[in-house]
Amino acid sequence: MDKEHLPSLPANIPQLARDVIHVWVMSLELPRQERDHCLSLLSADEKTRAEKFYFEKARDHFIAGRGLLRTLLGGYLEVEPAEIQFDDEPQGKPILKDQSIQFNVSHSDGLGVVAVCWDRRVGVDIEWHRPLADMDDLARRFFTANESALLASLSWSGKQELFYKLWTCKEAYLKAVGAGLFIPLDQVEVKFEADGGVHLISKEGIEMNEWQLRMFSPHVKYQSAVCVEGGGIEIVVQSLGH
Repeated sequence: MDKEHLPSLPANIPQLARDVIHVWVMSLELPRQERDHCLSLLSADEKTRAEKFYFEKARDHFIAGRGLLRTLLGGYLEVEPAEIQFDDEPQGKPILKDQSIQFNVSHSDGLGVVAVCWDRRVGVDIEWHRPLADMDDLARRFFTANESALLASLSWSGKQELFYKLWTCKEAYLKAVGAGLFIPLDQVEVKFEADGGVHLISKEGIEMNEWQLRMFSPHVKYQSAVCVEGGGIEIVVQSLGH
């Protein structure tokens, strides 16, 4: 399915169990009528932010992302999407005011992902496979020595795939802890398991079992990862409207 034709607004929101994470994949390329509906849900502050985008496409993507996020959270909380109030943690991570539902959002080149759970820190990242001529240099600057060596051993196609797996896993963790760019990417190492799973190791080589990590590809040439606090958690990935 082309990303432009991914379903947009969900028909209904399933119940969210305490040991489950819902990860929604959403197209930000909405028909004009749906985009206008999303705009009607935004707060005055969000509308002001939207007006500051120079490029119309970026502005439309912002409006779609915020409107769809409000629609999702409104469904979980059983409130009108326009009534939802957001706040920011000290380092800038957006949160819901006076709610135990946690969420995180990421978007890249017209696709967005939203992770939602109860009472657990969660982070999600998505990246479009943009060709990077300076990939090896970026790896040396931002990845651990082991990760850089593994990348250097691969062919171009394998190197690009691995680069975005590493990047999204690290970003998902940093977003989960609310650190953003305050913690360097090389402070955690991504370790791949024989069964295809993945987990984190601290800079000191300690297994970070207090975090659960999952990679997935929401669309061709896109890579995503979600990181959640705790273990034994079911992670359900689905498209809006399904």
